[in-house]
Amino acid sequence: VWSVSHNFWLFLAAAVLNCFEQINQTAWYCLLIEDARPKDLVGLYTWVNIGGLVAIFFAPLSGLFVNSYSVVPVVRVLYFVFALTMVAKTIITFKFCHETKQGKIRMAETRNVSVFQMLGEYRHLIPGLLRNRGVLKAVAVSVILYIVNIVNTNFFSLYVTQRLGLSENLLAVFPILNAAVMLIFMVGIQHRISVAKFRVPLWIGLALYGVAALLLIFTPANNVGFVFLYVFVSAVAAALVNPRKDALLQLNINPQERARLNALIMASTIALSSPFGYLAGWLSSVDRRLPFAFTLVLFVIAMLVICRVQEPQVEEKEA
Repeated sequence: VWSVSHNFWLFLAAAVLNCFEQINQTAWYCLLIEDARPKDLVGLYTWVNIGGLVAIFFAPLSGLFVNSYSVVPVVRVLYFVFALTMVAKTIITFKFCHETKQGKIRMAETRNVSVFQMLGEYRHLIPGLLRNRGVLKAVAVSVILYIVNIVNTNFFSLYVTQRLGLSENLLAVFPILNAAVMLIFMVGIQHRISVAKFRVPLWIGLALYGVAALLLIFTPANNVGFVFLYVFVSAVAAALVNPRKDALLQLNINPQERARLNALIMASTIALSSPFGYLAGWLSSVDRRLPFAFTLVLFVIAMLVICRVQEPQVEEKEA
């Protein structure tokens, strides 16, 4: 729909349809991990991250096409290609994947249950979720990192171009450098770190995020070297944190309710983080450095939360 949109209503319809991606996202992650051994979760999430990083290297192609043609036709073609890839993904999933054990159990349990009854069951899930301290701590870290991602996505380019005075042409280089560093770390070093440990690598990763934020805040004007160093440090931090925070959350979730709890947690994460986008915008209007000072505070809070997280006993859960 986006590829053929030419008025407000078609764009609105496309945006509404795009919301259903969250259903696909929840189902895909359950399909990925429900039959996996707990000790393999970090490795699985690492490879998922690697797959996403590889796609970044194709980003410059869109810039080349925009320079050769114009924005509108290129974006229309990109949306059409995206639609084709999603159709291909659906076909591949149904042809080569099988339902998980828990999925079969859940299908049998809900065979004669209406959608409204299943929605009503959330009133029993929410109190249980709020009583699970392990899940709440993992969700707190996820919300913090989601807020940080909002800040970096919306304000990094403004900061480096308007305050630091760097060329806009460099904006396309930073994501590629970030992806390259993360790929090298994940492929070359990640497997050397004990996958059974969560707290120490997570804490180190969050500390590196804090160091990266400090580097960016104190970067002198027109100094691209400091920004490259920031990208390098934050990429290493992301490689340490991203797979582990996802795995930590899944290890604390009741496997029998993983699908519904994941959906509930994702909705809560988006709802809780949304107001902070406005706060970051106000901070940026006061001083371009303030949003990143805010992320530094968030990283410190996340580090304190991780200090209180109990190390998951993946070997015992596997048995």
